[in-house]
Amino acid sequence: PAGVRERAAKTFDSAAAADGTIPLEAVPKLLEGLVQGGVLLEDFMHRQNLSAAAAPHRTLSKSEFIGLAAALREHAAEMRDADADISDAMRAKLQAIFNKMDVDGNKRITKKEASDFWNQNFAKINAGAMFNEVDENGDGNVTEDEWFAFWRNVLKHGYNAKEVSEELDVLMEGGSWVDFNDGRNT
Repeated sequence: PAGVRERAAKTFDSAAAADGTIPLEAVPKLLEGLVQGGVLLEDFMHRQNLSAAAAPHRTLSKSEFIGLAAALREHAAEMRDADADISDAMRAKLQAIFNKMDVDGNKRITKKEASDFWNQNFAKINAGAMFNEVDENGDGNVTEDEWFAFWRNVLKHGYNAKEVSEELDVLMEGGSWVDFNDGRNT
């Protein structure tokens, strides 16, 4: 959309260095003000292969930044559309379970946090099964984006909200991870 491209151009111009670029590490902060919608920018940047940690001296041109802002806007719209499949009650349960596992509150669940969640209930097996299905990029963390994407995928594979809600209740109490027939494998 033209609106986000114009705002991205103005944002870029206000932050650009003398060489007409901006450092990659500054991009997430600059994008925050351009697109609303609960998109986790770190996940988005990772999916775009734009990790500042992996390329600490990388810079973006104005056209790259504007293209990235437009892609982020599109991603945010897709996330909002996809979230329409999840009821508010289910979203609250999913968020509560995620938060219960994410002990340090950094918006990502580590394998240790997942193992601690299951404690003595086959902790490593349950954590491993969950990570095999939910950790899409294999980085050893389950982010909120990955968590909600997994559950949207389950719902799209023929499970109804009541079935999923019942499994979430069991999961909330530390019950075992279920291998849903959703095209992913534990």
